[in-house]
Amino acid sequence: MVNRFDIYKVKAELKEVAMSDGYLSKEEQRLISVIVKNLEAYTDFLKKAVKDGIIDDEERDELFEKRMRVMEGAYETARDDSNISEDEANLLKQVCHLIMKMEEE
Repeated sequence: MVNRFDIYKVKAELKEVAMSDGYLSKEEQRLISVIVKNLEAYTDFLKKAVKDGIIDDEERDELFEKRMRVMEGAYETARDDSNISEDEANLLKQVCHLIMKMEEE
């Protein structure tokens, strides 16, 4: 997925998850925006790291930090209103799934 990262597909996938209740709230829209922004930065670095076919220790550390930024940013945004809805929880799960897919390929 790292070579095929398509921001529009990711946004559509996240919106589909958020729309499971038939409604896309402002909080869910904001969460999707934060996730997409952070995933773009993560993916850009991941592409650079795998370009030479080897991920060295420094790149591995940086990838970990960027992965954590994606996760922490999503979590902090989801709990901004002191409540994580079911759709927001599903979005958090989906971002984990997306990162795992990116790293596998």
